[in-house]
Amino acid sequence: MTAVFGNGLAFNFFEDKSLDFDNRPFGLRIDVELNDQFQLMSLIGTRSEFSSYSGATLKDPDLFANYDVGGIQLNYFPEYGDWNGAGYITGSKFRSPVRIDKLDTDNLDMGTHSSFYDTYNTYPEQEAFVFNTGITYTLYRENWEWSLEYGTLKKWYDIPLVEQDFNGTVLKTVESITEELGNVFYSQLTGTLPDYSTLTFEYKLYRNGIESPENRLLLNRMASKSMPFHLGPTLLRQHDVGLLANLTHVVDYGDESGFNIDYRKNLGDEFFITGIYAQASRTSNDGKGGSSFFPSMGLDHFPFQELYLEMDYSGYILQNRVIGAYTEFSLDGEKKEKYITLIPAYFSRISGPFVLGGSLGIQKAFKSGNEYLNQQYILSADWKRKFSIALITDITSDPDTKGNTQWISGEIGYKPSPVLTILTSYGTEKGGIRCTGGVCRSISPFDGVRITLEARI
Repeated sequence: MTAVFGNGLAFNFFEDKSLDFDNRPFGLRIDVELNDQFQLMSLIGTRSEFSSYSGATLKDPDLFANYDVGGIQLNYFPEYGDWNGAGYITGSKFRSPVRIDKLDTDNLDMGTHSSFYDTYNTYPEQEAFVFNTGITYTLYRENWEWSLEYGTLKKWYDIPLVEQDFNGTVLKTVESITEELGNVFYSQLTGTLPDYSTLTFEYKLYRNGIESPENRLLLNRMASKSMPFHLGPTLLRQHDVGLLANLTHVVDYGDESGFNIDYRKNLGDEFFITGIYAQASRTSNDGKGGSSFFPSMGLDHFPFQELYLEMDYSGYILQNRVIGAYTEFSLDGEKKEKYITLIPAYFSRISGPFVLGGSLGIQKAFKSGNEYLNQQYILSADWKRKFSIALITDITSDPDTKGNTQWISGEIGYKPSPVLTILTSYGTEKGGIRCTGGVCRSISPFDGVRITLEARI
């Protein structure tokens, strides 16, 4: 069941096949038009055995969950159409295993050295009830429109989130949390300038489960994180070029502030330019409360920033994009990674029934005190959208790469009908982290032959 409440700050159920991500529940959705001004959307569903990954992990998921969800949203469209609004209420029960460390008291009389004190672990299932309310408002004018959304959240835990400290003699409870509050805000302002260019400004402030950096990946803190369906706008461009798409930013939907500025303009009939600048970071460095309304580039805030420039040429026979980008971020709060990417050619050329295409790119990386290059070259040909062939080469001089530093693969595709595609590939593929909208998967390197049958109904 696919559904979005508001801008996705409360419910965002979708499927992304390229990442093997699917958070949709099984259930029932009912949409009713009460009259010309009011529309009602409601849903109820359940999901089991869901898992997700962050870009900071390799192959082990950092979230396991089962959940039941239900919600209702009322949309209002006034008669004159110069604004609209909506309000929603959602409730969900989130179930996930937690780790509880218990002191082995049988060893307390064996000595005074701390090495004699052992713990044993249990993994009960914790339940969290989550209640969400929110409102959205969009204002329309001749040359611009402005959207806002604000939501609040409260969680109740049947097993408290407990942090304890054992000093060798006394086991002391540092904190015990049975309920939490959170809030989210999102705004987008889009306008057309006098020269007919467009300018968009987006802002987000997500405080839906703030936690300290050392607890972000701990198993016994899963229920304090943002829910698997609280996936609002990331304000980050989703790149379709491999060298940029491989750069990971772990979006924290429970604790992040950010903004995005997007400028676009036509230069005549054939050229189009795009300029984007984005920043994002955690709202605090102690995990106890949001101390900042705007992103910080301090390392302890897990910062991200990117400057992206693109020039598009669209002729009758040839289309080409020239792309340049500077990307800087930290995944661990201790060191930054920096990348300068140049894509001089991302092209397609029509020649009768054939379409020739490809991408040429190089990337300068500054990571862990090392400087190295990543390169990617793709050439492809397509005949009448029935047959296609592609050659893909990835090269890196990363000193941390073990084994291959060059990957070459070929792919042949056949499309016997609009809904059926057969793909055969041979060679080596680089693999690595792939992210879309902050949702990440670890793609394993591949060496061999692969045959894929894809049907879209």
